[in-house]
Amino acid sequence: MAALLEHDAKALLARAGIRVPFGRACASVDEVASAVAMIGTPVVVKALVPAKGKQLAGGVQFATGTAEAVQHAAQLLGSTIAGFPVREVLVEACETLVAQVYASVALYGPTKSYRLTVARRGGEDVESEIASGGACTFDFDPRALPWPHQICDLLLDCGIEGVGLRTLPGAITKLCACALAADATLIEVNPIGLLPDATACAIGVLASVDESALYRQPLHAERAIARVEQLLRPLTPWEEAMQAINAALPDGGDIRFGEFPEGDIGMMVLGGGAGLMALDAVERAGGRPANFFDMTSTTGQAEEKVYRVTRNFLEMPRLRGLFIGS
Repeated sequence: MAALLEHDAKALLARAGIRVPFGRACASVDEVASAVAMIGTPVVVKALVPAKGKQLAGGVQFATGTAEAVQHAAQLLGSTIAGFPVREVLVEACETLVAQVYASVALYGPTKSYRLTVARRGGEDVESEIASGGACTFDFDPRALPWPHQICDLLLDCGIEGVGLRTLPGAITKLCACALAADATLIEVNPIGLLPDATACAIGVLASVDESALYRQPLHAERAIARVEQLLRPLTPWEEAMQAINAALPDGGDIRFGEFPEGDIGMMVLGGGAGLMALDAVERAGGRPANFFDMTSTTGQAEEKVYRVTRNFLEMPRLRGLFIGS
């Protein structure tokens, strides 16, 4: 799985015809000041990190003027939110909302389908809302999008009434279509806000895409952040080195790699089950695995890729051994 930062995810939704707040990604306080001048006030300043719960972690700040927005940006840029360094912030218009709901589309393994989840209230405490029964789900085959009337029934089942029933079904239908077209594993909109004119607007967006399908998604392939579901943290230098080998030889098989910082035995074992058994065997023998590893089998430059990976392992000074197998 590869994650998209919020501004890239919103660009994806906008291309699908879903309204998003007017905004701009900024890497400096000067860019923030220019963005506020272009957008107007009030604005929201958001840390661009691939993590949930940014607002609770202090990564979402509201500003009524340029000076306040610049101050928030100065505090966020260079900080760490949910374990990720903040290199950019998103400055966007602060929309006036009359209602907030939650919607997500995610791959659902047990039925080999997509699962649409809708909750009658969105926002910071949506997890509690879902846990308390305030959400409804609808599973659909990737070859057949749900119809607007099916989504309307889903909204009614969740207790959503009134003006939202006019505009939310269309927006959520587009959300489902967007997830399929983008090879998404998850697109979560929290919240979908209803504006005073009843237009549905995607206020907060979290998205991830199928990493193995990036070759057919050129619009976001270069900006997607890989391996987020495995690590839930920024890459270490060793992991970045493995990513560089992956990128340099894309036709030599895909490397799956993650570092265990306290380990001292390098692990190069092909096959998911064999790799897990090898990790257990090394630990039972008193060793400390330094990583998990797997690599898909393919034609192309596989031998060169294995050579570079092996050399990388042998150049790691903290390793006192290398376990190789398949």
